[in-house]
Amino acid sequence: SVITAIVENEVMLLGLSTVLLILSLWLLGNLMKHLRTLSSYSHLPGPPPASFISGHVTCLLATMKREGTSYSLRMKWSIEFPELYLVWLFNTPQVCLTDGEFLHSYFSQPHEKFLYPFLGYCMGHRICGYESIFNEPGTAIWTKKRRKFRRFFSNFHERQWIEVIQQHTKRLVGHLKTETVVDMEDVTKRVTFDIVSHLALGSDPYSVKKDSVVRHSLHTMLSTAFRRAFFVVRNQVPFLDREIKRELCEAVRVSREYSKDILRQRIRSREDKGGGGRDRGGGENGVGGVEDDNCDSASGSRDDMLDMIISSNEADEEAMIDDVIVFLIAGYDTAANVLAFTIALLLEHPKCAEQVVKEAQQVNFSSKTWRGDIPYLNACISESMRLFPPGPVSHRTNTTPTTLGKYHIPAGAQIQACVYVQHRLPRYWDNPDTFSPERWLKRTSKNTTSNNMTSSKDDVTSTWPAPGSYIPFMVGPRNCIGKNLADVLLRVVLCELFSELEFSKFDEKLVEAQHCFTLSPKNKVLARITERMN
Repeated sequence: SVITAIVENEVMLLGLSTVLLILSLWLLGNLMKHLRTLSSYSHLPGPPPASFISGHVTCLLATMKREGTSYSLRMKWSIEFPELYLVWLFNTPQVCLTDGEFLHSYFSQPHEKFLYPFLGYCMGHRICGYESIFNEPGTAIWTKKRRKFRRFFSNFHERQWIEVIQQHTKRLVGHLKTETVVDMEDVTKRVTFDIVSHLALGSDPYSVKKDSVVRHSLHTMLSTAFRRAFFVVRNQVPFLDREIKRELCEAVRVSREYSKDILRQRIRSREDKGGGGRDRGGGENGVGGVEDDNCDSASGSRDDMLDMIISSNEADEEAMIDDVIVFLIAGYDTAANVLAFTIALLLEHPKCAEQVVKEAQQVNFSSKTWRGDIPYLNACISESMRLFPPGPVSHRTNTTPTTLGKYHIPAGAQIQACVYVQHRLPRYWDNPDTFSPERWLKRTSKNTTSNNMTSSKDDVTSTWPAPGSYIPFMVGPRNCIGKNLADVLLRVVLCELFSELEFSKFDEKLVEAQHCFTLSPKNKVLARITERMN
C-alpha cells in the first residue's frame, strides 16, 4: 500500500507538471505572439497603454464608469493625434481614424466588416447569427444580399412610403390629442416600429395604442443587454448575472417566434398562390395585419422586404429569421432615436421649433420637390444627426495590409471610425457642441444629400462638410442601406407632428445620450402636448 501511494503521488505530480508545462508553453507562445504584434504596430502614434496586459482597456472602462461613455477620452486622443491613433484592447490592436480624408478613403473600400459576437449568439441563444446582412463579414456573400435588398430601399417607392408614414403618424396624432404629457422617445419608437413593420413585413402591430410585446423584446435586447458593462465577459460566464440572462433569453425567444410566424405565414401564402400573392401580413401573433398595396395583382408578386428575405434564403429558415430581426432593429430603433433627439433639441430651442412649424404647415408631399420646401427642418435633422449620430461608431477588419498617407497598417487590426467624435471635432466645426441649424442654411446653394452635403463655401470646388467629418449613415459600400427610407420617414413624421400638435418642454433636463449599440436619449424626452389651433 505504501508503494501504491508513492506511485499514485508520482503520477499526480507528473500529471500536474505536464499541465503546468503545457500552460507555460501556451503563455510563452501568446507572449511571443503579442510581442511580435507590438513590434508590427510600434510605428503608429497613440497614447501610451496603461498596462502591458490590458492595454488601454483600464482607462476606457474608468471613463465609461465615470461618464457613461468613453467619448470624452476618445475626443482628447483625436485632438492630440489628428490623423490616427492606436489603442490596445488587451492584445487586439485597434486603429482609430481621425483624419477625415483617411476615414473617407478607407471606409469607401470594400473591406470586410468587423464581426459583433454579441449580435450573433449570446448566452447560448441565437440573436441574428453570423450570416445576416448586418453581421456577414464576407464581401462576396454580403454584396449578393445587399444587391437584392437594395431594391426595397430605392426612391422609386417614395410615394408609397409617404402614404404609409402619414397613415401611421396621423393615427399617432389622434392618440396624442388625448394626452397632456408624454415621453416622446417612447412615442417615436412605437410609431416607427409600426411604420417599419408595415413597410417591410406587411404587418401592423398597432403599438401606438398598445405597446407591442415584440417591440419591447427588441428594445430589451438592445437596452437591457448591450448597456451592461463587461457584456462580452458575461457572455462567456453567464452565471455572473442571471437576471440579464433571463431577460435576454425571453426577449430573443419572443422576437424569433414572432419572426418565424410571419415568415411561415408568408411562405404558405406564396405556395398557395404559386410563389407569391396578395395576403395579409401577420400582426403581433401572425394575425391582424394590413393589406399591402405594393403588390402586383397580375403576377402575385410583392415588393416588400419579407419576400426579398425569403427569396434570398429559401433553404434556411434560421437565416431568414436573422434578417427579419436585423431589419426590425436597424429599421425602427435608429430612426426613432433621431426623431427623439430632434424633438428634444427643438423643445430646448422654441424659436427653431417655430420655424419648423411654419414649414410643416405649408409642405405639400404630393409635390416632387417637397424636400426643398422644408429647408429649415432639413437643417434641424442634419444638425440633430451631427450632435447625436444614430450609429456612433463603426468598425472594419483590416484583412490586407493598408497604407494611409505615411502610415502602414498591418493586416489583422480593427479599424474604427468614432462618428460621434468626428461630428464634434473643433477642426471641422465651429462651436461643435452647440445646436445650430443655421450652419447648414449657409451652404444650401449646392446641397445634395443629408449624408454628405456638397456646396460652395468660398468657391465652387470646396466641399462642406469636409470628407469624413459628417457621416451619420457612414460611407462606402457598407453604408446604411436604409438611408433613403430614413430620410423620408424623419421628415414626414416631424412635419405631421408639428403641424398638428404644439409641444413644450415639461422639465429642465438637458439632452444627453447613452451608448446602447446605437445612440439613444439618456433621460425621458417629456413634453406637454396641446392640439394646435390652425
